[in-house]
Amino acid sequence: MIEELEFIEHLGNIKKLMMASPYGRANKTVLKYVDILIDIHQKRFDEYEKNMLEEHEKDNLNNKIKEVYYESNDRVI
Repeated sequence: MIEELEFIEHLGNIKKLMMASPYGRANKTVLKYVDILIDIHQKRFDEYEKNMLEEHEKDNLNNKIKEVYYESNDRVI
């Protein structure tokens, strides 16, 4: 996913260069296309980050359940 972030950064740099160029503002179609690409890749990254957070939370919950289970089994023995 590092590649996604790098790609988003490169697209942002391209957009900045286009905006700084005297011809950049004239080509609004290309600027819109760059914005769309940035949005698509940002959504992919956000979805990946969300899934990773959910996976991490699930792992934490499973670990807590295991701890409680093993604590209760230790008391019985």
